Amino acid sequence: MGITLCSPGGGEKVSLLTDDQKAFLAGRCRIQTDDGLDWMNLKRKGTEHSYPAPVRFCWRAEGLDRDQRLIIGMDEAFSHSREIVCPPGVRTAEVYNLRAGQRYFWKIVVPFPGVKSPVSDFSTQDEAPTMYRVEGLTNVRDLGGWKTLSGKRVKRGLIVRGCEMDTHHDITDEGRRVMLEELGIRTDFDMRGEAVGKIDRSPLGPAVRFELIPVKAYGEYFEPDQNAACRQVFALLADETAYPLYIHCWGGADRVGTVVLLLGALLGVDDESLIKDYELTSFSVWGERSRTSLLFTTLLEALNRYGSADQPLSVKAENYLAAAGVTTEQREKIRSFLLE
Repeated sequence: MGITLCSPGGGEKVSLLTDDQKAFLAGRCRIQTDDGLDWMNLKRKGTEHSYPAPVRFCWRAEGLDRDQRLIIGMDEAFSHSREIVCPPGVRTAEVYNLRAGQRYFWKIVVPFPGVKSPVSDFSTQDEAPTMYRVEGLTNVRDLGGWKTLSGKRVKRGLIVRGCEMDTHHDITDEGRRVMLEELGIRTDFDMRGEAVGKIDRSPLGPAVRFELIPVKAYGEYFEPDQNAACRQVFALLADETAYPLYIHCWGGADRVGTVVLLLGALLGVDDESLIKDYELTSFSVWGERSRTSLLFTTLLEALNRYGSADQPLSVKAENYLAAAGVTTEQREKIRSFLLE
């Protein structure tokens, strides 16, 4: 009787992105333009491809026909670990939502006296963004990992973007566990105008703070009547006690796409990364989002009023937010919280 750990092999580097996601980020595939989108009345136009790639574990446990436990830790002492119970005869497991750019250790524990598992290690690749699998939801990913023009990087694990958790989506009990235990969400930040007067608490439970700030999307976000909502949004983002925060609208595509682009630009993320993050929504069930669409063009045109053609979006976003009334102190607080 004995245990052999097969994969991931010692020192192996594992990607958390699917082949299609990597191909898009590398520029090997493009998103189609869809000018038939109505961001207030979304239609399902795609299939679910926004989940990350799992880490696939495989081992041999000869002569051991009882339940086994796969233990995954962030140090050799397994002081911070995840445990997956595998039934007798099963020698593989797929694990989602590990951290990017992290070294892990793993072993198998079986209820046989004297049988001890070896320990192996692997690392997840340091890629942006980190996609998450949350059952019942689509289009869920971390805002962190992107590099900025100044050479810094956006912190991971503080802001997660995605779709709503009720109405058109229903988060499962397992999805709720992932949000609370694995992602540690403390604030449910809802941008849906259609939720006003209907939703007053988070589907994640009473321990999670609920903030409802309805906004518009694309060029409409920059209309003067939206300045008060913009100030509310960025005041919340300047509140350190709100993090980790889940920011969503209906599909996590358009209203969230607009605000997240502004936030990323404020943090100094380069234009191409900001636009790719917007277009990654195309891997969800809510249709393709393209930089060449009429809707996205209205967003860029609105921002272009706040800078010259040769300036990056980071400068234009800074100027716009200042004009909308987001204070210098709030902008600096956001950068201090969210940049490494």
